[in-house]
Amino acid sequence: MEADRWRVIDSGASAHFTGDSSLFTGPLSPTTFRIDGLSGNLTASGVGKGRVVIADVTCLLPRLYLVAGLATTLISMSELVENGCAISTQKVGGTHEMRITNPAGHIATIHPTSGMYQSPSTAHH
Repeated sequence: MEADRWRVIDSGASAHFTGDSSLFTGPLSPTTFRIDGLSGNLTASGVGKGRVVIADVTCLLPRLYLVAGLATTLISMSELVENGCAISTQKVGGTHEMRITNPAGHIATIHPTSGMYQSPSTAHH
């Protein structure tokens, strides 16, 4: 599958969701996890470990759901924190920014676009 275009850091997502199977780092376990939200009613077909690159910083995702047809990867803020990342948002010099620090201490800084914190897809291998 072609890589998705965006990764959105979602404060309301209960888990990490993607339509991009290349983000997985190992085998998937079958699941029928149902997702309700703005995308309508979708069902994940698999769950496994994955990783994403956000602003040149790799974040490991121990529980990533594969959802066929999902064009945007949703990264759950609460799951990132649960997995050892620190997240802060602040206004610096009149500009909002989010900082995500992974467990290795690497810091990703992203700025909102149209009110959403998102990062373009980048190479992640």
